[in-house]
Amino acid sequence: MGLCADVPRMLCPTVVGRAEELYWLSAGLDALHDGRGGCIFLVGEPGIGKSRLADEAIAEAGRRDIWVLSGRASATGRAVPYQSLSGAVLSGLRSRPRLDISQTPGLQAGLATLLPGFFEGPAVEPSPVLLGETVLRLVSAVAGRDGALVVLEDLHWACGDTLAVTEYLADNAATERLLVLGTLRPEGAALDLVDALDRRGSASSRTLEPLSRAETGEMVAACLAEQERPVSAAVTGLIDARAEGLPFLVEELLAGLTTRGSLVASEAGWELSSDIDPVDVPLSFAQTVRERMGQLPEDERHVLEHAAILGRDFDWSHLPSITLESESDVLDALARAVDLQLVEELAGGRFSFRHALTVDTILAEMLGPERVRLAARALDKLVRDPERVEPGLLEVAAHL
Repeated sequence: MGLCADVPRMLCPTVVGRAEELYWLSAGLDALHDGRGGCIFLVGEPGIGKSRLADEAIAEAGRRDIWVLSGRASATGRAVPYQSLSGAVLSGLRSRPRLDISQTPGLQAGLATLLPGFFEGPAVEPSPVLLGETVLRLVSAVAGRDGALVVLEDLHWACGDTLAVTEYLADNAATERLLVLGTLRPEGAALDLVDALDRRGSASSRTLEPLSRAETGEMVAACLAEQERPVSAAVTGLIDARAEGLPFLVEELLAGLTTRGSLVASEAGWELSSDIDPVDVPLSFAQTVRERMGQLPEDERHVLEHAAILGRDFDWSHLPSITLESESDVLDALARAVDLQLVEELAGGRFSFRHALTVDTILAEMLGPERVRLAARALDKLVRDPERVEPGLLEVAAHL
């Protein structure tokens, strides 16, 4: 059990399983030609393919000479107000270095406020209206009839002020040649904003679903198509089971298998070698789980560690006796884990980790003796209650 070494990315040359979303994005760009703007959002869990679709929209806009302004929020480093918005404006201006907007009416105060040091003029107290209107006027002055695409990625990490500007843009984009494209995870204030904009007709959104088994197979074949060999069912089956429909994990797992020599090209096609660790976790995915676990206090992390020992699906009612925590404390921990999208609630008092690799990551972070100690305690409690035998009893015993 362990974490994969950091390996080069394997990028799929085509976008698989997202035909409807690509058509939807293209239609938004088409509308700019007719003078109609709009605001659209791509919602989905990490690794589901939001950024890949945003990249496709950016590439398509470039082919149409649509002005692209692209920025993203970040969860790391010092919090920077309006980070994604200022990054988008700077990227757009870099793409047109000979552009002179110094004499454009109504821009200087907003740009000096959003980008202090880049523009002369008195900065004023920032407000969503001022900065939103600055972007609208900038687009009107620069983009012309071709229009503009403003991409704001990872809005789940954006500050409240950035979300307020996004709302202003969404409410006013329809009458401009401006398409706003935002990406976000299904959580927090950003999702609340998207729901509100959806309800009042100021924006539309799509929640991305995992790839089907057939689509995963198509993506695996596309990733390995360069050598024009068929892909064995064993390879596709392994990737489908581990990636669970997340395109990013399909690429990461294939890259890891290739780098370690576990994926080999034979005369018959792509095959798995015998040297495979079935629970290796890509570092990129593991880091996401670590970050979310790190948001929990120690006692709540303790609850999830015991839950991981029980397996991917577990009965919450076993946890109080195993963890020695009260029922209310266990439920509080699970509620927090649901909010952080580490687990989800099932029917009948059961919960499930959202991804099998989440369990593997939590277990991999623990020392072997600690896993054994927790498993022994869990097994002792479970066998004392024969009327409520946990389906994962053998899974618990496997840690001993």
